[in-house]
Amino acid sequence: MLQDATHKVENYVFHMFRYYSSGRMRKSADYYLLLSNSQYITWWSTALSLLIVTSGYLQLLFLKRLFVSKTSTGEEEKPRC
Repeated sequence: MLQDATHKVENYVFHMFRYYSSGRMRKSADYYLLLSNSQYITWWSTALSLLIVTSGYLQLLFLKRLFVSKTSTGEEEKPRC
């Protein structure tokens, strides 16, 4: 009877340690996934920020080109604006 109770306690302790070790493994896997996602998000944020700045610069250049007027004295060339 004492051996049965001891065996049950050992079995419970074994399953408890197994449960906690699997929890620790999941926690470490989640941590490495978090680091990986952080690097991925940082890379994409940088790329998209550069894309936004570049497109804004190009829009500014094209708008400035619309308002450039040539100073000519001939009648064949008239300013666009």
